[in-house]
Amino acid sequence: MIPFPDSEDAAYHFGMSTEHLPASPTPPDTPGLLTYSEAARFLGIRLGTLYALVAQRRVPHVRLGSRLVRFEPVALEAYIAARRVDAAT
Repeated sequence: MIPFPDSEDAAYHFGMSTEHLPASPTPPDTPGLLTYSEAARFLGIRLGTLYALVAQRRVPHVRLGSRLVRFEPVALEAYIAARRVDAAT
């Protein structure tokens, strides 16, 4: 089966009308906040790892809706700093 990113692509592929589909919601304007992909790149971890850390509430995040999550760069920098291990002397 071919995965489709959204209902409109699937409808187009199967030759169906898209008039009945609701308009795609537009995420709220979140200046200065990072998406999952951006935050994963910022932290240098895989996207799946970031999803797991959010689910476990182990990484700071901002929940703007039931499924909309964003990340503050300053909070991620503090998260990294708190996990810094200095070299033994």
